[in-house]
Amino acid sequence: MPSACNTTGIIPNPDISGIGVRAAIYAQAVLTLIQPILASMDGHISEKELIGLHRLYLGILLPGCALLVSAIIQATTQGLSVYHAVIVLQLSWINNTSALIFFQFALIAQIRLNAEVEFRQRVGKTLKLLYNLMGKTTTKDDNGLREVLKKRAFMLKNALAAQKKFPQSQDILDEVVQNLSALRAAVTDDSDHTPRPGRGQEVEKATKITNQRERLFNSLGVEADEQAPKPWWTEPGHRLAQWAIIKFPWTKWVVQLLDRDWIMATLASAHLTLFAAFGLWVWFTVGQFGDCDNFTSDTRVVIIPGVNIRVTSPIRIWFQVLYIVCLVPYLNIVFIGALELLAIRIFESRCFSRAEKTLNLRSFIVLTLLVQVYFILTTELTIHTNRSLLVDSAQEADWTFGQTLAIALIAIPLIDVTNQIWEERDTLQDKIKGLHLSDFYKMINPCAS
Repeated sequence: MPSACNTTGIIPNPDISGIGVRAAIYAQAVLTLIQPILASMDGHISEKELIGLHRLYLGILLPGCALLVSAIIQATTQGLSVYHAVIVLQLSWINNTSALIFFQFALIAQIRLNAEVEFRQRVGKTLKLLYNLMGKTTTKDDNGLREVLKKRAFMLKNALAAQKKFPQSQDILDEVVQNLSALRAAVTDDSDHTPRPGRGQEVEKATKITNQRERLFNSLGVEADEQAPKPWWTEPGHRLAQWAIIKFPWTKWVVQLLDRDWIMATLASAHLTLFAAFGLWVWFTVGQFGDCDNFTSDTRVVIIPGVNIRVTSPIRIWFQVLYIVCLVPYLNIVFIGALELLAIRIFESRCFSRAEKTLNLRSFIVLTLLVQVYFILTTELTIHTNRSLLVDSAQEADWTFGQTLAIALIAIPLIDVTNQIWEERDTLQDKIKGLHLSDFYKMINPCAS
């Protein structure tokens, strides 16, 4: 039966820890940061940017799943050393942090969408209130009507004041006014007096009024189409989500995110569950994993630069706890997402005297960049630390079909990102021209005053 080791050391496995595989994963991690950086220049996340990142993450998710499946097959057939299993886990963590960028984008987009809908509804409530007051007030009560409208109009003034924090509010108000005017024109349209056979003219006018009314409702935050996809949760899951929001209010954003894109959440959660299952297998059976008992005890994992531990150290219990939490589908997404939001809040409270109520995309980018740099650095240091355990460490750099395929897969997200930059080159040039050096420094270093 094939073995992962021989009497002199661990047999190199370039399809797992080769330079081509690592370079591909590192490059994909960098690509996932380009679109958020471009978006952070104007602070606006378009639906097109979100779809582009959706495709980009799928291009990262599939090779990540392939790496995990390959490691599991090797471990159950020809054998896999603990050293190579640790490298697989490290590289999978990089894939997981790349996934966070997509959810960060979707999360902030959802929060801003909620703010837009709330603003539209506030305008609608104000219009309805004014309409009811004018309908109930007689013409003899001009002074009373004027006083009431003066007081109630303060609500609309507050809505207008929100423009400082919500730049699109003026556009929404203009849209509402235009739709009101269009609806009034549709209702009072009697310009065409030419008789038509049957009731065709009445049907056409009714259809026109209905369509315009629907546009007005949409501009006021009232969705006419209720045939939306079902959320990811079942009834028990919904109750669990409500309990989490009550106990931990900051988890409401994570729950909203899962509700917004439950298909993507399912894929990401499945990858995380598979990854956690493999991690538990490794860390709970580290002494018996593979057939390299003579070298397992000497295998080390770098925690931070300059600090490493043996894989058989009792400290590995913390790894076991982490992978147990990541094993439960959907809850693993909630846990990691909530942990990230907590880190963002701590980060912003330390860096800013007064943290903003809304989430800052730049803080997400900086946090993701730091996490990715950490895992890339510790992965390379782990490989360097355990180099002496390999039979011939130079063979890890041999180019195999697996490494070549991993490099080739970079072309898909690379073309996608390049395409987006080319399509938005004019807008990007304007952003760069309008972006002062101090603003760029603040973007890469939010803690700077």
